[in-house]
Order: sequence, then C-alpha cells, then structure tokens
Amino acid sequence: MDEQLIETWNVQNRINLCMLDALKPAALGSKPPSKGRNAGQMFAHMHSVRLIWLKSANPALLDGLDQIEKEQSADKELLRRSLEASGQAIETLRNGAGAIGPSAR
Repeated sequence: MDEQLIETWNVQNRINLCMLDALKPAALGSKPPSKGRNAGQMFAHMHSVRLIWLKSANPALLDGLDQIEKEQSADKELLRRSLEASGQAIETLRNGAGAIGPSAR
C-alpha cells in the first residue's frame, strides 16, 4: 500500500509539473476571469500547502524550502524548482525517512 501511495503521489506531482510546463509565462500572472488566484498563485499555493504539512509532520524536511510570495508567483522557473523540491520532501516524508509522530505509521 505504501508503494502505491508513493507512486500515486509521484504521478500527481509529475502531472502538476507538466501543467506548469505547458503554460506560457504570461499566463501565470494573468488575471483570472473571476475572483480568486491566477494560475501562478495556484501553483504557489500548492507549494505552500506542502510546506504546511511538512512543518507539522517533520520540520527538518523544510530545510532549503521557502514560501513563494504573491509577487513571485509569475516566475515559472521558481515555481518549478519549488514544486520539485517540496514534492521530493513530501515523498521523503511518505517513505518514512523522516517521518515522526503519527505520520510515521
């Protein structure tokens, strides 16, 4: 079951990176048709949620990971690097190589 969970995580992470790669840089900062986040802000939000989980489960895995500020959310390379790094940290957590507390099960 753990292997399936990790593989599913990796597939989902690759899909997010493919979606990011498919967007033109100008699309990341364009205004959404309704209220809410633009595309770049949505990718930044995904990264932020990962950081929140890491902070709760194992803060040591946050080393080298930084929040993406709203004004940075149109930087495609920053988004990609950040999502790759936070994705790897989540995978490490799920592999149990750093999990502490209840998430170590």
